[in-house]
Amino acid sequence: MQLLHRSGLRRLVTRRARVRKVRAGLEAVRGTSGVFHLWTHPFNLADDRRFHFEVLEDILRVVTREREAGHLGVDSTGALAARLSGDKHQSSVSDAATVA
Repeated sequence: MQLLHRSGLRRLVTRRARVRKVRAGLEAVRGTSGVFHLWTHPFNLADDRRFHFEVLEDILRVVTREREAGHLGVDSTGALAARLSGDKHQSSVSDAATVA
């Protein structure tokens, strides 16, 4: 899922709706060993920084709760690639969510 800017009609998408979409994405892959990948570009955050950082804080709270409950793991893209390819020598810096 891409976290997009708030220009034009996207300004109507609420903070709650954005977080709800992330929760739905996490739920969709739960129990499947699937991957939910949230990403953005810095320019997507620039138009309304306060709003976007509040959304990110809400999302990180959800991810933290889910991780602490044992419902998902958080991996870097490199660690995910290593896991999927069977290569155990890749980095394990945390930045992408995988759902258990």
